[in-house]
Amino acid sequence: MCYKPFLIDFCDCASLYLAREIKHFLHAGKYRHAVRMLPYFLYTLTEDRYYAQRSSANLVVSPVDQRALARTAGSKSKVYTILNGVTLPDTVSGSIEKLPNRLMFSGNMDFPPNYTATLWFLDNVFALVLEEIPDVHFIIAGANPPTFIKERASSNVEVTGYVADLNYEIARSALYLAPLKTGSGFKNKVVEAVANHTYLVATSVAVEFLDPYTRSLIAVTDSPREMADAIIRLLRDPADREARWSKLHEHIRATFTWSRRTDELLEVVDASIGSKQKT
Repeated sequence: MCYKPFLIDFCDCASLYLAREIKHFLHAGKYRHAVRMLPYFLYTLTEDRYYAQRSSANLVVSPVDQRALARTAGSKSKVYTILNGVTLPDTVSGSIEKLPNRLMFSGNMDFPPNYTATLWFLDNVFALVLEEIPDVHFIIAGANPPTFIKERASSNVEVTGYVADLNYEIARSALYLAPLKTGSGFKNKVVEAVANHTYLVATSVAVEFLDPYTRSLIAVTDSPREMADAIIRLLRDPADREARWSKLHEHIRATFTWSRRTDELLEVVDASIGSKQKT
């Protein structure tokens, strides 16, 4: 049977995401959760392999996902990374007054990587920041927060639920946090923070989709103590925050354009599908 050339946009590698969730459950001692997820992971792994082997080309939005899907497919020659672009918000976010000592994390809060990140930060980092900056305020913004997230609200922690204008809320925060420990793919929240005039502190998982130079412009740490120290230092030094954001923003503005991504896509199409049509 002869098939026409076709391309699959996987976006994220689903089997990588599930493998990391299982690993997280095992590390946390939640063995029943890990066992319950195993059949879904095996089904998804088989599905990823089946389709990736039969397409002319496969797209993902992160080099980490690219490596995972290539391993699953048994070949890296047909798997390509095309990062997302960035659309800058219409609001002039630099003119929005920032609230001192305001930290923010956002996302759909019923998505496991987001609530896992929130709990890890609250349980391991936030108390360390509170010791030095008692009036620090942590905003957890996003739709569908589970009950166990809502219960963490306090005088220093606000769980907003759905936010109509997330750009505005990010822009008025002193720092954006991306304490992700699981997940995969392109973390839009990272570039959204920068687009809204807000510097960020992140874990290595949160920025793994970026190239080494871009990662070097972000405050990246996986240690609770080091993350707390970075947050405290940056909250106390707005000038340093602004300088760091400016350099990062300029770089992302120049390189994360949708026109550039379109050119990259056309190159993949020409190399993988165009060449087959010519023959």
